[in-house]
Amino acid sequence: MSEAQRSLRDYYKEDDVHVREQKPSLFERLRNRFPFLGTKRGIAVIIAVVLLIIGGGLAGLAALPRGNGGRGDSDADGLIKDDAHFYGQSPAVYPSPEMEVSGSGSSDAFTRAKKLVGRMTLEEKVSLTGGVPSKNGCAGTLPAVERLGFPGLCLHDAGQGLRATDFVNAYPAGIHAGASWNRNLTLHRARAMGGEFRKKGVNVLLGPSVGPVGRVVCGGRNWESFSVDPYLAGALTSETIRGVQGAGVITSTKHFIANEQETHRMQKMPREAVSSNVDDRTMHELYLWPFYDAVKAGTGNVMCSYQRINNSYGCQNSKSLNGLLKTELGFQGWVVSDWDAQHAGTAAALAGLDVAMPVPRDFWGDRLVEAVRNGSVSEARVTDMVVRVLASWYRMGQDEDFPAPGVGMPKDMREPHRIVDARNSSSRQVLLDGAVEGHVLVKNVNRTLPLREPRLLSVFGYSARAADEQTGQGGGFPDSLTFGAQPISWQEVEAGFTMNEDFDWSDIGFNGTLISGGGSGAPAASALISPMDALKAQADKDGTALQWGFTRGDPSVHPASDACLVFGNAWASESYDRPGLYDNYTDGLILHVAQRCASTIEVEAGFTMNEDFDWSDIGFNGTLISGGGSGAPAASTLVSPMDALKAQANKDGTALQWDFTRGDPSVHPASDACLVLGNAWASESYDRPGLYDNYTDGLILHVAQRCASTIVVLHNAGPRLVDQWIDHANITAVLFAHLPGQASGTALTALLYGRANPSGKLPYTVARNESDYGAVASPDLPDTRHKNFPQSNFTEGVYIDYRHFDREERAPRFPFGFGLSYTTFAYGNLTVTPVRNASTRAFAAGQTREGGPPALWDVVARVSADVANTGSVDGAEVAQLYVGIPSGPVRQLRGFEKPVLAAGSAARVEFALTRRDLSIWDVEAQGWRLQDGTYGVWVGGNSRDLPLRGNLTVVN
Repeated sequence: MSEAQRSLRDYYKEDDVHVREQKPSLFERLRNRFPFLGTKRGIAVIIAVVLLIIGGGLAGLAALPRGNGGRGDSDADGLIKDDAHFYGQSPAVYPSPEMEVSGSGSSDAFTRAKKLVGRMTLEEKVSLTGGVPSKNGCAGTLPAVERLGFPGLCLHDAGQGLRATDFVNAYPAGIHAGASWNRNLTLHRARAMGGEFRKKGVNVLLGPSVGPVGRVVCGGRNWESFSVDPYLAGALTSETIRGVQGAGVITSTKHFIANEQETHRMQKMPREAVSSNVDDRTMHELYLWPFYDAVKAGTGNVMCSYQRINNSYGCQNSKSLNGLLKTELGFQGWVVSDWDAQHAGTAAALAGLDVAMPVPRDFWGDRLVEAVRNGSVSEARVTDMVVRVLASWYRMGQDEDFPAPGVGMPKDMREPHRIVDARNSSSRQVLLDGAVEGHVLVKNVNRTLPLREPRLLSVFGYSARAADEQTGQGGGFPDSLTFGAQPISWQEVEAGFTMNEDFDWSDIGFNGTLISGGGSGAPAASALISPMDALKAQADKDGTALQWGFTRGDPSVHPASDACLVFGNAWASESYDRPGLYDNYTDGLILHVAQRCASTIEVEAGFTMNEDFDWSDIGFNGTLISGGGSGAPAASTLVSPMDALKAQANKDGTALQWDFTRGDPSVHPASDACLVLGNAWASESYDRPGLYDNYTDGLILHVAQRCASTIVVLHNAGPRLVDQWIDHANITAVLFAHLPGQASGTALTALLYGRANPSGKLPYTVARNESDYGAVASPDLPDTRHKNFPQSNFTEGVYIDYRHFDREERAPRFPFGFGLSYTTFAYGNLTVTPVRNASTRAFAAGQTREGGPPALWDVVARVSADVANTGSVDGAEVAQLYVGIPSGPVRQLRGFEKPVLAAGSAARVEFALTRRDLSIWDVEAQGWRLQDGTYGVWVGGNSRDLPLRGNLTVVN
């Protein structure tokens, strides 16, 4: 097949055979050519011809051999060779619904959009259905229509803050916000992020992420989402949308839908992308659930996913886009493809895709214009695509007083560019509070924590310090000034920091700052504040953005630097004389910087990173503040755990011992406590290879065998198994630190020293063994028959994470919703009250609006309980409500509140249960059904510790 033929085939490739029904029918085409066919006589002729064809066809069908029933081609050993094999697995839903005034949330925005689009030519409308190459640093650009005053749109990543730019903040990741279980804090996080996107001229924030939900425990992008539980994920997604869009920035809720693994997520010929095969009830009760919340909150945009859904690509799947999203959920915004996720032209347009990114390739553009003119796609469909885009633009007020698209997004930060400082001093508290509340304390024996001014604190592990240089994390933006670790091998780390005893002496010390010369005159310091430690503290105080690089002789220099500090040294030691009075390396570095910085004031070089690193499931090169890929943000500064620990030790007079490079460090026998910091890395484009690593576990055990009070801190991008060491008698405290953003170290020390009380709860379950999660621990891989068409069958239904553990009666290591505090809490006085006059009819009546039928959100019952702080320390408790729905899982989260309680005080928490909360999806009736019967109600501190139990009886 020639490229031209392949291009044509791809252009007309349908999401299923039924898409042909939406093209001009044979009768319409013949009638246009032969007008007499529109008369009664013409119709009689057509009927006669059809009867003749049917008669002959039936006779022919009787003689056909029984093969695969027209279900595609396969060879003798069963290998499927043609995707026609899967036609019909995803039901067809046409036409694509048009935007409605009543559901838009703003009739004025809809009216103005219709009016503006009405003035556009067909070519202008088509131009707004696909991106164009960006002239700035925006991940995606929708072109301007200058004739009509539309400036275009800048779309950019992501849900933890802006990436690939400067003078912005790195907020806690989705999983970290999820672990906070704090609606209000999530709202403030979103408002702060939205404000930064706005200042930078970014019209569309490519987030929040609610897909993946977290079906695959090792999923590479689970960290971008809030929780494996759809209720918790939906609640925090709703707050995020309100916060971001409250700042006038459109949210792009992603990835729609059932996008649960990175492995084989994209087409790579001859292999198609993996297919997420999901039954109807599971789709609604699990994967679609948080999208209901997103649409009800008014998200302006939804991003369709790379993979296939029931063997139809997500961005041309009429069932998911036209049926689920635009019809059932009443979505009034626009659907954008994930980058290069468009696989067809006519089929994608008819199936509900509105905008293709980053460009529509050969599918749309002139071809879409031709498709309209030849009748394959109606102009009304194209008009609706553009109205949806412009209505969201008007709805956010971006037509007035909004910065020019991408004004603060430089194409190359190494080159001179306009500086737009998007940070706001009010966001500093949000960054810190968010970082603090996402930490989860899972072990604290004999009140090991908080620390009480230890005399000697020993710190071990690669995740304690900041990386030696700022790195471009994923997404093809090597010039982004982001922080954190890129995974490299531990051998490379040790090679960089472990001194070879047979080295040749040189006149500079590459392994860190100098505080003395070498030999018998060199002192032993109990603590050290390096120049960079002090500079970071000052920068954090002043709000100064920092760029640094300790490893290269030719570092990138930001063109907007107010000053550039270059540190060098000249080493001398007993037993040898200095070989010279200068060194070419340092002099070359100084000249390199001076040529690029107008104010160069004077290297503190460590190891050189091997750029051809191998991916690993831990980041050895420094602490983690986010995962990798397009969701990784750019921080203007970073306080690492070690930065903050040094400052605290200096304040308290605590002696510090540290070793970040060895798996078998020496441990001082007088250590009052030993901190071991490790991490669990995850990134877009691949799934995690496992849920633990032997290097980190070995390091933890090595220290624990030598230190009676070993405290483990794990910066984890998802569930992390701990059973190799969690029960060791000398491991007295464990914190899951997740991905806290740039305030990482400040938050950690506040918790370690008791200035803050841990209040985070796990947004997932931690198993004892990987096998405890069942078949969904790892991504699905293709079998021989489906080699070129990988299948991921969601046969577990809704039973993932704690639902699975409850059904199997399997004890987790740490249950969903678990987290300790420095105080204690007690629960009492449960009441369950049906709402008087609330409709309990089986099915909700009423016209669909954004978020489905309004009656779905009616409150049908209220639950309340007392929560008391029975300890001596002020603290916050996450009170969790679970409901047992007939014919459903044992229990499901259906509410949470987080009261802050002074020591000895109590509060009454109240939960509202909606019709949706208590309903199941009825596959036969195709609607949410409230069942007759008794519903179990539980309230407590986690999914396995629920001291309050009651019942709710529903009678239709």
